[in-house]
Amino acid sequence: MGKITKVEIQKNNKKRSNLYIDNNYYCSLDNDTVSKFSIKEGKELTEEFIESLQLENEKQVALNKSVDYLGKGLKTEKQMREYLKGKGYLKVVIDYVIETLARYKYINDEYYAKIFIEVYKKSKGKIYIKNKLKQKGISEEVIEAQLIEIGDQQEEAYNEIKKHLRNKEPEPIVINKGLRHLLQKGFTYSDAESAVRRYKEEWTK
Repeated sequence: MGKITKVEIQKNNKKRSNLYIDNNYYCSLDNDTVSKFSIKEGKELTEEFIESLQLENEKQVALNKSVDYLGKGLKTEKQMREYLKGKGYLKVVIDYVIETLARYKYINDEYYAKIFIEVYKKSKGKIYIKNKLKQKGISEEVIEAQLIEIGDQQEEAYNEIKKHLRNKEPEPIVINKGLRHLLQKGFTYSDAESAVRRYKEEWTK
């Protein structure tokens, strides 16, 4: 198939090396891959070896891209799979990346759900939060386990309706508007109704 004629560490990235086969540039490799495959000058290559090398290199490139993608913010497993699939990577490569990221806690759906809930629980209701997390690929079991931690949202719903109605007199049309707003925000009917009732009671004091 060919012979390795040069293995040269890159000048701008000391963690990668350029591989030359039969005096022609073939690809760049992570130095860990170079070590793992015992890549050195004079080594004779078989077609099977080249295929394994290409797959390993693709895994490393995909992993590096995934880490860059995570630099933009937390991601769920589903989001990461869709990102890598969109880049055209094979399933075997995607599975490797997901497994590696999960092992090092770079992706963790439970942690993602927890942080998401912390960010939105004061302004959004459980229904909204649950639907959004489902869209992001979080399992219902994980979502329910995390939602239990926040309990009811009567206080949050009340604060939201006060902000939305801006101390308007609780006439029926105003109250209905406030109730609709809370339901659109994803609050349960029970929490929304409690907030509306409290708003009317506070007004009469």
